[in-house]
Amino acid sequence: MPNPQDIYAQILVCENMKPELLEYCKDSPAFIMEYYAHLMPDYYREVNEIFEKYLRERASRASERRQYKEVCDLIKKYATACGKPNADSIAKEFKLTYAKRPAFVDELGKI
Repeated sequence: MPNPQDIYAQILVCENMKPELLEYCKDSPAFIMEYYAHLMPDYYREVNEIFEKYLRERASRASERRQYKEVCDLIKKYATACGKPNADSIAKEFKLTYAKRPAFVDELGKI
């Protein structure tokens, strides 16, 4: 059985209800990964903010190399959505913030 949240988001996309989709992504930032393309370029600033919030949340919870790789994959997707300079900036921020996590710094260096 499909997830009701997925169905709701798909309805918002099909009906081109961008303001509602944006609010949905603000409430559940993980969904920005799937729906950012539907919000661009109309809501670039907001999408960028949601991405950054989500990335910071994921980075703060990461504690092993597999999770660090996942965060780096998300940063690559962020680069596609909001531009390489923004992705480079957050990667640099993470390198400083998580300097005591050498595996994370190593994975960030591979982006």
